[in-house]
Amino acid sequence: MGVLINQQNQIVMKKLIISLIVLTVFVTANAQTWTNYYDGNQPTSCLSITDSLIFVAGEMVINVYTTEGVYRYSKLADEVILCSDIDNYGNVWFGCSTKILKFDGNNWTSFNPNLLEPLMCTSLRFDKNNKLWASLRYYQSYNGLISTFDGNNWQNISSFGDTISISYADEIVIDTNNVVYVGINVMAQSFVNGVVRISESDTTIFHYANSDCTTVCRHSSYLDNHNNVWFGGCYNKLTRFDGTNWYSEGDAPELHNKAFDAIYKDITDNLWLGTNTGLFVQNEDSWIEYTAENELKFNCIGDIKSDLNDNIWMAAGGSQDLGSYTKHGCLIKHDETGFSHYYSNTFNGKPSKVVFRNDETWVIGTGGVSVLKDGIWQINNIDETIEYGQIKDIEVDANNNIWMISASKLYKIDTNNNLEVITNILGHDLINNRCLAKLDNNVWLNLPSHLFKFNGESWLEIDITDASATYFNTIQPVSTNEIWAGTDSGALHYDGSSWTTYTTDDGLGYNTVRDIAIEDNKVWFATGRGVSVFDGSDWITYIQGTDPVTIQNYNNNSSIFIDENGHKWIGCSKGLYRYDNDIFEFIQPNDIDDRINYITEDLDGNIWVAGVLGLSKYTFEPNNIEQNIIAESSLELFPNPAGDFFQIELDNLSTPEVLKIYTVSGKCIHNQTVYSGTNTIKTNDLQPGIYIVRLTNSLKFAKLAIE
Repeated sequence: MGVLINQQNQIVMKKLIISLIVLTVFVTANAQTWTNYYDGNQPTSCLSITDSLIFVAGEMVINVYTTEGVYRYSKLADEVILCSDIDNYGNVWFGCSTKILKFDGNNWTSFNPNLLEPLMCTSLRFDKNNKLWASLRYYQSYNGLISTFDGNNWQNISSFGDTISISYADEIVIDTNNVVYVGINVMAQSFVNGVVRISESDTTIFHYANSDCTTVCRHSSYLDNHNNVWFGGCYNKLTRFDGTNWYSEGDAPELHNKAFDAIYKDITDNLWLGTNTGLFVQNEDSWIEYTAENELKFNCIGDIKSDLNDNIWMAAGGSQDLGSYTKHGCLIKHDETGFSHYYSNTFNGKPSKVVFRNDETWVIGTGGVSVLKDGIWQINNIDETIEYGQIKDIEVDANNNIWMISASKLYKIDTNNNLEVITNILGHDLINNRCLAKLDNNVWLNLPSHLFKFNGESWLEIDITDASATYFNTIQPVSTNEIWAGTDSGALHYDGSSWTTYTTDDGLGYNTVRDIAIEDNKVWFATGRGVSVFDGSDWITYIQGTDPVTIQNYNNNSSIFIDENGHKWIGCSKGLYRYDNDIFEFIQPNDIDDRINYITEDLDGNIWVAGVLGLSKYTFEPNNIEQNIIAESSLELFPNPAGDFFQIELDNLSTPEVLKIYTVSGKCIHNQTVYSGTNTIKTNDLQPGIYIVRLTNSLKFAKLAIE
């Protein structure tokens, strides 16, 4: 049903702004049934290996594989991961650009060493007593720390004596005697760079003035089977300490001017060195170089470790051009058969919208078009002529055709993935396409100064010369002839013949309207400053908080969706609200701040949220389905009980409805568009039992028995 606009009521519209003093309820992902998906196609720089799992991390994301190379899942860190290690109890720890993360096999915990400002963790290691040693560096100053954590308390070392202050700390090695070695840069007159050795009884600093410790900047470290300590750095600086003396090991001509990011010794005592230009493996007195030109897919090798079977694993990064998109990192394994490359099974890029076609999930974003089917993500592989990097919007019509726009093209993809490319409609070249919308088989397309509608057979142009704005952020159809549009200068309503504009002068909370949702005779608007609702005569605007910072961060809304229960889901720049018509509940599906670009539901009634940092799916528990659905019937079904089909008679529908069938546990198992008149719904694939039939718009329902 469309919103009835009474022109006389516009003069006496009521405007109500509700400022919520407290963000009433905050809920994290751990309290919800969320499944999160992330872009695992990132450069990797460090890895840790347990008995059965491999954690490979780098930029923003931690990818988890089995030791057979099978991808399991990805964890968002929201920042660069620089290092990792495993404690004595099997917990995996990660040093990040502003925090330290711990994974105990089930839960992730964040740590910061009780300091006023965030620190970058450049290295971390555990000693025999399970004490964590971490190299930390302040962002705002040239001050560094060596910090220890015993599980309860942090202790920080910022200087040695009265004259040596740490300006930077990096790589850490702990030998078999529990002696700790840390690479440091200091503020002192006699030297700048060195390695500090810390034991229970003594502290010694090695540097170029008192030893052959000449590695200036430490990129890597390693403890070999002979208890030798290794540090690697720039300009082929590779030093080894045997407990007494330091030795230079990077003087081979093949290693000239290399920066060593990873050090490893295999079971034959050959040295493996990872650099940003390839992998170098020692072979007696010579070196073998592996790069993307021969056996590797990437040149940057950030870490090297082995598993219990002596297979060698590497964290790799760089760029692998696959034509339609670029991979930025992977996990590499070396065994007796050679090199194998393993990739995360994830979508690509930062998601902006998600739609569903049969058993497929389509995601668009900065990485192009990712399609999930049968548990496998396919990236940009529909047709090579598609401008994947420019896709701006996507819709699915009632015939399961996919519609997508780039800046200058409209793509139509049928169920067999046959592609039609449209560049001109009714004599107008498509230039700077803006947004799409659909209702059943009708598709709307906006570009500056034009609004086109495809009615399932042909294109029509809707006159927008009288509209106050012709550049839309969003289109929300109400019926085949009625739409709402959101712009940067207000909300527009088209009743099939004329345009009406609503702004803050009329009651709209803010003139930037980014998304719109329809609820019976109400229209909801996600604006740049709150959520507004209009019932045809009166306006209400909901604003979270009262102070300027809260208003800015928690009311800059970009998306809105109304679920089966009539609950409103609102995406803002910090996360997600769910409004149950009583309380606003604040949710962060990823446990971190994330701007929410789009909210929708799949064919099973699950809520999907596309944020800048990831894609999240909310699965309703059985008790989340409103109990009033099964309280009493408000629809008549015949026959009931049914066999292979049942029918429903609908009178005086102004717009099509969507009929959904649920199990008694609340799972949606069937959905179908129904129209005014007699509708036949096939049920031959349903098992005998009790089901719930519901119309999504009118919220009418009935019990259905299948024999």
